Amino acid sequence: MTRLFAKMDFLLSVKLRHILLLGFLLRVAWALAVPIVPISDSTVYDILAQRIAAGDGYSWPDGRPTVYWAVGASALYAVVYALFTHSFIAVSIVNIVMGTLLVLAVYKLALTRFDEGVARLAALLAAVWPAWIALTSVLSSELPSNLFLAAGMTVIMSRRYSWLLRIALGSLLLIAAAYIRPTTLPLIVAVPVLDALVSRRWKMALASGVLALAIAAVAFAPWAARNQAYFGKPVLVSANFGIVFWMGNNPASKGDYMLLPKDMPDGEVARDELLKQRAIEFIKDNPQRYFVLCLKRVKLSYLRESIAVAWNEKGLPDAIEMPLKLVLAGYWLMVLGLSLVGFALFIRREPIRIIDPMTAAIGLLGSISILVIGSDRYHFGLMPFVAIFAAYALQWLIHYGQAKAAPAAVKR
Repeated sequence: MTRLFAKMDFLLSVKLRHILLLGFLLRVAWALAVPIVPISDSTVYDILAQRIAAGDGYSWPDGRPTVYWAVGASALYAVVYALFTHSFIAVSIVNIVMGTLLVLAVYKLALTRFDEGVARLAALLAAVWPAWIALTSVLSSELPSNLFLAAGMTVIMSRRYSWLLRIALGSLLLIAAAYIRPTTLPLIVAVPVLDALVSRRWKMALASGVLALAIAAVAFAPWAARNQAYFGKPVLVSANFGIVFWMGNNPASKGDYMLLPKDMPDGEVARDELLKQRAIEFIKDNPQRYFVLCLKRVKLSYLRESIAVAWNEKGLPDAIEMPLKLVLAGYWLMVLGLSLVGFALFIRREPIRIIDPMTAAIGLLGSISILVIGSDRYHFGLMPFVAIFAAYALQWLIHYGQAKAAPAAVKR
C-alpha cells in the first residue's frame, strides 16, 4: 500500500490550469450528453425563475407570492432567462462556468490553511467529483451556494486584502450563499469571528462580528420587509425549515422526506410555524425516538451520494442509472474516508483549530442532516471541506509512502 501511495506522487505536480481545464471539459462533456429535464426542486426553480424574469416577482403561476423556497437559486436562473430567454442551453453554460469556478474556489480556500500541494489535490478531487459533474444538467441550489460559500470563506480567511475589504466582500458572498441555501446563515458571523479567534486576535473578532452582522442586517432587510408585507411576518430567507424539521421528526417519520399532513393552514408561513412546533413537541415527548432517528439520518445522509443521478433520471438511459449511482457513492465514500483522516491530522497539528472556520462549517452543515432531516443532498454543502481534508490526507499518505519506499530503494 505504501508503494502505491508513493507512486501517486505525480498528482502533486499537476498544474492548476490543467486541473481547471479537466474540470471544464468533463462538465462540457456531461452537458453535451445529458439534457436538462427538470424534476423535483429543479422544476420549482425553473417555474419561479421564469416568473421573476417575466417581471411577475417571486410568485406562483396563479400570482400568489411565495417564500417557501429560498429565492436565491430562482433569482440566479432568472437572470439567465432574462438575458437569453428560457434556454436550458444557457443554463448548462452557466452551470459549467459555476462548476469550474467552484473547483478554483476550492483551490483558493485550501490555500488559506494548507500548502500548494494540498490545494491542487483538493481542486483535482473537486474537478473529477462525479456528483458535481452531474449537477451541470440540473437547476440546483447546491452548485451556486457552494460556490459563494467557498468564495466568501476564502476572502475572509485570506491575508491578501485589508481587514475591511475582507469582511465586507466576504460577508456579501456568504449572504449570497444564504439567500440560496439558508443553512449557511450562521456562518456569516461565525466565519469572520472564528478566523480572528483562531489567530488569538480578540478585539478583531468582536469588530469582525459586529461588521458582518451589520452588513447582513442591511442585506436581508429588503427581503424581510417584502415578506412582512405579503405574509405578515419578516421571514429572513424562506419558510420551510419547520416543514423539513417536521418531516424528519414526527410519529410516522423515518428520518427523511415525507408528505405533509392534510390538516394544514393555507399560508406558507403559518404552515411552517405549525409544523415546527409539532416537531419540537415530538422531540420533547420522545427523546429516545429522536435519538434513533438521528442515527438513521447518519446512514441516510452519509452512506450514499446518488441524488444527482435521480435529478437527471429523465435525461439518462435507464440502463446506466444504477452503475452511475454506484460510481457516485463509491467516490463519495472514498473522499469522505480520506477527509476524516485529514481532519484528524489537521486538529492534531494544532488543537486550537477545533474552532477554525472550516471546523465550524463542517459542524454546522454536517449536523443539519443528522438533527433535522436526512438525505444525501444535505451533505452537499460539505464538499469543499471534504475535498480539502481528503487532499491533506492524500498528500500525507503520498509523503509517508515515499518515506517508506526510500529505505527499501537504498537497500537494493
